[in-house]
Amino acid sequence: MSAALAGLEGAEGRRPAIVILDFGSQYSELIARRVRETEVYSLVLSHTTTLEQLRELAPKGIILSGGPNSVYADGAPVSDPGLWELGIPVLGVCYGMQLMVQQLGGRVEASERGEYGKAPLWVDDPTDLLTNVDDGSTMWMSHGDSVVALPEGFSRLAHTDNTPEAVVANHQRRLYGVQFHPEVVHSSCGMALLRNFVYHICGCAPDWTTDVFIDEAIASVRAQVGDKRVLLGKKLGPFDYLAQGTLYPDVIESAGTNVDPKTGERVAVKIKSHHNVGGLPKDLQFKLVEPLRRLFKDEVRKVGRSLGLPEEIVRRHPFPGPGLAIRILGEVNEEKLQILRDADLIVREEVRDAGLYHEIWQAFAVLLPVRSVGVMGDKRTYAYPIVLRCVGSEDGMTADWSRLPYEVMERISNRIVNEVEGVNRVVYDITSKPPGTIEWE
Repeated sequence: MSAALAGLEGAEGRRPAIVILDFGSQYSELIARRVRETEVYSLVLSHTTTLEQLRELAPKGIILSGGPNSVYADGAPVSDPGLWELGIPVLGVCYGMQLMVQQLGGRVEASERGEYGKAPLWVDDPTDLLTNVDDGSTMWMSHGDSVVALPEGFSRLAHTDNTPEAVVANHQRRLYGVQFHPEVVHSSCGMALLRNFVYHICGCAPDWTTDVFIDEAIASVRAQVGDKRVLLGKKLGPFDYLAQGTLYPDVIESAGTNVDPKTGERVAVKIKSHHNVGGLPKDLQFKLVEPLRRLFKDEVRKVGRSLGLPEEIVRRHPFPGPGLAIRILGEVNEEKLQILRDADLIVREEVRDAGLYHEIWQAFAVLLPVRSVGVMGDKRTYAYPIVLRCVGSEDGMTADWSRLPYEVMERISNRIVNEVEGVNRVVYDITSKPPGTIEWE
């Protein structure tokens, strides 16, 4: 790896066909996932990635993410103005579009009223980026600023009732901008737009398949490990490598891609403080083997099926690498571990018996470091609460709480309170991700 690419996540091995430059959007990783759904490899990098690094990566296209800032505010994150002269097609999404417009001589101002949620998109030019995007299709809007003047050479491709410049383009320079979020499921023709950019504008080939990944991963592990020993949950003993099931969301949420706009330093936004990506000591006596590090969870499951693994393994609920310790808030001791083991077993048994195991992404119990008053057999109790956490998701980056049938929740609660010593209360976590996380720690 060259000095220019040092420190770029995923720069080793396969180069991304599409690079997403992150400006602080909660949807940056979702853009990457949507691009991968077109079987094109993509990576999320910081918006401070240098022109030298981008030239050496040589992506076929660049997508600028949204973000919480206003482009005209002091300290707002920016890209190198030379980005527009690389000759690489660029798609700006929301903040990314506004940044493109401002840096190229247009003007962005605060809207008289913002636009949030679903809005019909009225197509003025149904070619190029908007091929097969239906006139009046629903797009997901989330902005308080708007483009009020386009740079020279740009034209309008579409508008909404509240946003005159909803899609803009400079066809000659292959620069495009959208004021909505095509990556979210609420945008009905969002994938059609992304396919147009990835395939027709950038000229990418659909070569990011499970079979290709398997071949590349095997070759990479063989080249890395050679004839050395790898610890993979078997026996202990002298070994040179430790194999870990690190996934791309773990990398993103443990390290982050955001940069402090004032100092220019990379900010490690460690959402998953427990994960081994960010929790390993610096003086390791061995090296890591992480063949799944570039994949989202749904991609891992596709790989598992391609390898012939049984559905019982492929569709098994995710389990945190550090184990039950992260589901015990506060002090961890043998008493609390046993309480949580017993409660968690009941949760899994009842979810399976109800035929819901494969409809839920993850179902588990959490033990809180508090006690509350209860009554059992006419006697006062002072015991722990168990939190029941069941969520639905596709890739672990976002999640929604599962609407379990009342009778299932009732059986779980009754069994835990009656069968698990030290517990007198069960509560249900109805928080989505974001703003919460799936695990509690």
